[in-house]
Amino acid sequence: MFDVQEISQFEDNGYQVTVLGREDALFGQTLHLYEDRTRNLEEMGVGAIQHIALNARDYSELLAVEEQIINKNFRYSGIKNREFFQSLYYREPNNLLIEVATEQTDFQKVDMDTADFAAIPLYLPPFLETRRSFIESKL
Repeated sequence: MFDVQEISQFEDNGYQVTVLGREDALFGQTLHLYEDRTRNLEEMGVGAIQHIALNARDYSELLAVEEQIINKNFRYSGIKNREFFQSLYYREPNNLLIEVATEQTDFQKVDMDTADFAAIPLYLPPFLETRRSFIESKL
């Protein structure tokens, strides 16, 4: 569904970890899956994961994800306009909330290993532009 591949595996504190990703991921993002067969399937509380975010390359790929979600009869939000991207949210059988959002290639790509944080532009949706000075003063 998300065209990810296994990048590597390693062990962390006795857990097998599988790293998934895409070679052409816009920001080099990866997903680390811990295999834990000893805990309850779902346990909310401090340290729990509220949701995970995955990406679709474009709107047509997001529509394909939506179709698969509908075919699996998962509860989902429908596609939402989030100013810089489109996204949808669904719950998988263990009740984990998953967000799938379109990638945006109109943002300036920054090499996070060498970038000066102050040089990275702050992108704001139009409704927050009037508060730019205040927001930037808090960063």
